[in-house]
Amino acid sequence: MHLRTIGKTIAAATICVASLSACDLPQSQSQQAPQTQQSSNTSGETPSEQSESTSSPESSESAETSSSTDSGDDVSACDVERMNTSFRLATTGSVDGYLEVTNDGGNPCTLKSSYPTVEFTGRDGTGISDVTYKQGSGGSGSVTLQPGETASSDVEWQASGDQCVARVWALNLSLQPGEKPKSVDPVLNDQPGQVFDLCGHEVTVSGWQKG
Repeated sequence: MHLRTIGKTIAAATICVASLSACDLPQSQSQQAPQTQQSSNTSGETPSEQSESTSSPESSESAETSSSTDSGDDVSACDVERMNTSFRLATTGSVDGYLEVTNDGGNPCTLKSSYPTVEFTGRDGTGISDVTYKQGSGGSGSVTLQPGETASSDVEWQASGDQCVARVWALNLSLQPGEKPKSVDPVLNDQPGQVFDLCGHEVTVSGWQKG
């Protein structure tokens, strides 16, 4: 009887090994909830911030009008009759006179020509003959003047000598070809109506310089 009991026990153990479902073992832990894979975000930005970072940049602002007007392409030409003009005689230095024009209008204008056109005149207002006018230094291009701005040009001639050819009473000034010239009286030490001697046949005029 005892041997039969042992035999039954061994047989039961064998059946238990063959089929785990027949034994009183703990349930397998293989049935676990699937893990949710999260995408890595190394930048630390929120989705809204990432969306903003990928948006296209705004267009840059256009340059100010002062930089575009320096070229003078879209600005009307300066009219000599609308400009404040002066012709100052020098007392020292190598330059004999300074020609200046100031924009007294409310809008910018451009000196289209790099050099002013000048002519010395006598007492009767006519041009002095046998005088050659040469272009000196400067003359890099057109100059745009905002309201209140000034451009200047140096004028050189032989003011002394043994044989002076004429006495100069005024200067005719034109800012562009074909323009009617404006008569400008010489000024010395803030005193208008001055005259001076021209003792040579050559006058040199420099290009416009702003300021």
